[in-house]
Amino acid sequence: MTKWEKIIYQIERRARIINSKTEEFDVDVLSGGRVIKGTKDVIEFKGPKGKMKIEKITKPRVIGKKVISTRRIGGRVAEDFVYSEDEKVEVYKIYRWDKNASDWVEVSYDKIEEMQ
Repeated sequence: MTKWEKIIYQIERRARIINSKTEEFDVDVLSGGRVIKGTKDVIEFKGPKGKMKIEKITKPRVIGKKVISTRRIGGRVAEDFVYSEDEKVEVYKIYRWDKNASDWVEVSYDKIEEMQ
């Protein structure tokens, strides 16, 4: 069972899932026009502390930088990140719904312990 599957299992045990979706997004556009893609898995749920959502953002690992320049005077200089073809990075974010602001507010990890 993956970490994400364990999180979903825990949410299903303690709360009611409202919405679940997966989105693709552009991580970067390299100078050659190649688009680097990532995915975002989102679960919205209603639990004892109100409406919340958790996101799992998956994108390729950055393994370096590549400087691209021309030899002409005044030529353009660009930096492209070099992305791994097979290694991925996962980032998890938790949000709670703020009724006053009518928007999602990110919950810092040190506040999670206080919420339990």
